[in-house]
Amino acid sequence: MAQSGKFIGTKAPFGYVIDPDDKHHLLPDEEAAETVRLIFQYACDGLGYKAIAKRLRDAGVLNPTAYNNIKFPTLHKSEYWRKPHDWHPSSIKTILTNPTYLGKIVSGRRRVRSFKNKEILKMPEEEWIVVDGTHEAIIDQKTWDTAQDKLTVRKRSDNQGAQQIFAGLVKCADCGYALAYTHNKGNPRYQCSLYNVKGKGYCCSHFITYEALYQAVLSDVRRRAKAAASMDRHLLHRLKTETAGLLDKRERQAEKECAQMSSRIDELEIIIGKLYEDNALERISPDRFQRLLGNYEAEQKELQNKRDSLQKELSEQKTKADETERFLQLIAGYKDIQELTAPMLNELIDRIEVGKKETVDGVKRQDIRIVYKQFCYVEFEDLWNFPVTAKERTALVQAAV
Repeated sequence: MAQSGKFIGTKAPFGYVIDPDDKHHLLPDEEAAETVRLIFQYACDGLGYKAIAKRLRDAGVLNPTAYNNIKFPTLHKSEYWRKPHDWHPSSIKTILTNPTYLGKIVSGRRRVRSFKNKEILKMPEEEWIVVDGTHEAIIDQKTWDTAQDKLTVRKRSDNQGAQQIFAGLVKCADCGYALAYTHNKGNPRYQCSLYNVKGKGYCCSHFITYEALYQAVLSDVRRRAKAAASMDRHLLHRLKTETAGLLDKRERQAEKECAQMSSRIDELEIIIGKLYEDNALERISPDRFQRLLGNYEAEQKELQNKRDSLQKELSEQKTKADETERFLQLIAGYKDIQELTAPMLNELIDRIEVGKKETVDGVKRQDIRIVYKQFCYVEFEDLWNFPVTAKERTALVQAAV
């Protein structure tokens, strides 16, 4: 039943109800589903489990037990929660890590040790039984991925209780490690964590003060937002056309590579089948059989992983062109911002790469590269007013994509 994607639990996850016509099928409970969506949105904004629980508690949102007690009094009566709005971080974690909200049925995450020993064992993810598309999803894949990315970063406040709005975003431009949030004589700053742990033999400090980083990001967001707000439709159309052409070229190339990989994977399947036949008929020695089998299976697995990765990248590229206009409208709304917030940064920015300090002609400088979540056309507003060759323009668009 698990392998066929049937729900086999006794109680539906918060946000769903069991279909009255089919006890193995889930239906969205829209009222509770809105709370689930709100929780995922808070996670995408960079809030942790405790912060989300506090938000819901302060807003007077019913916790799952209280909600079920009221809506389904004959099915889910429980006195566990004394206060109906008292959310616990563990409940938030359970919701944010449950793939059911993606429209999947996941079974086998926990098992009892034996029929005699009822100890509950957590099973490794590779042993789970996952069936996709079994019921209507509450959360889309992009929201899920963003929430999971944010939750992998530990969100802590500093000694003064101030929230780190750049948590999880600031990276070292050279080694790729995160920049650690530290204090130097009471002044907050970021510094390469690899340098902190292993010293200058592995990387340099790349330190930047919190205030310098804040002002650089605020200035860049304002600049891009104002440019986006003033961009005319003609320019947008030209840029979208050129970007679409580059994406089409990449798509054709990727599809060709995928076809070649699929062909080789099929060839290897035939070769492996013949190898088993030769082994059964004792045409080759057992040692040679094991060696050849290991090599062919390793090649096949590597090709399958590469193909899956390429197909995922291709799918992401296809959605980029569709999302550009929405991103323009999104960032244009920040043209008059006066301060940065964690939700805004997590909505707009994928990462901020900080380079090392250098002295050029007696002047100290430091490169900061802000990578936005979506292809941002505002970079080109001024460039189109200057004589730029077709080759240079293509390079600029390609770099942005």
